Parts: sequence; structure tokens; C-alpha cells
Amino acid sequence: MEFKVGELVWVASAFDGTKYCGQLAIVIAAYEDLPRIFLHNEKANKTWLEEEDIQVGRVYDILYEGQIEVAVSAEWLVRFDESIF
Repeated sequence: MEFKVGELVWVASAFDGTKYCGQLAIVIAAYEDLPRIFLHNEKANKTWLEEEDIQVGRVYDILYEGQIEVAVSAEWLVRFDESIF
């Protein structure tokens, strides 16, 4: 799924994709890169990506709860207008 800059999204729960974490986020950038789950630990991020067999793909920078999260995988996001309340 692709998102556009300015679009509102939910961050999906890692355990249940039908549940959302925190507040709505807004997409501020979209590009091709490796997703980052460990922002300040390149070795741990590389190990995690290899274990999950995740490659370079479409990622997003989002403004989430007042902070910018970088290289968020599309798999971790749910479009606001497609969400279930």
C-alpha cells in the first residue's frame, strides 16, 4: 500500500494489525530505503531485517506524537479512511 505526503495514518500494533498505537500520524516524506525499527542501532536493525527477510522498499517518515519517525514500513501503517473504529 502506498501513502501520500500529507495523508493521515494510524500506526498498527505489532501484535494485532486491527489495533492502533497512539494518535494519528501524518506522512511527511515517502521514499525507497530499508525500514528502521532501531533508529540508533544500525547493527540491531540489520540483524532484525535479515531475520524478518525484509528488503529495501517504500518507507515513510511520519510525524507521530510530536516526533518524526523515519523509514517506517508501509506494513506498519493503516490509512485513516480505511480504519475501523
